[in-house]
Amino acid sequence: MVRAEENVFHGGAIRVYATHRSKNQTLNSNYQKYPSESSVLELKKFAKQVKKYRREFRELLGSLQGKKIVGFGAPAKGVALLNYCGIRRSQIAYIVDATPMKQGRYMPGVQVPIFPEEKLWNDAVPPEYVLLLSWNYKKEILAKLQKHLNKKVKVIVPFPSLAVGSL
Repeated sequence: MVRAEENVFHGGAIRVYATHRSKNQTLNSNYQKYPSESSVLELKKFAKQVKKYRREFRELLGSLQGKKIVGFGAPAKGVALLNYCGIRRSQIAYIVDATPMKQGRYMPGVQVPIFPEEKLWNDAVPPEYVLLLSWNYKKEILAKLQKHLNKKVKVIVPFPSLAVGSL
């Protein structure tokens, strides 16, 4: 690792730059703040947690088979979540997003159609569950859902920990 920097956008992340070892390679001053090669065990532990999460997420959605689930938000992190977990169009009726450029298109990989938020508010058969794919905007999304949907609708929040709750 030759450089590391924090990125606070979307709840925080660490961007790491790596290259092959070189005698002339210098490290930036942030390098020591982040894990080094000795953190391999921590990375393996993290990988196990990710696989466990994937299994739990898949089991949750599998237990809801036959229920109408609608996704809220179509960010890149939602694309990554759905694709990594192997979620398919048959499991999610559609996704809504406020971004006009995303509307009328499909979520990459999973091929779930993306519509304006109004589709959710005016759906003749409202969903039983709403999956927050823009979980970092949970507070704002919940306020919208509470304003427009029946209180019987359940909300699936994937992160920071997988949870299902009421409006």
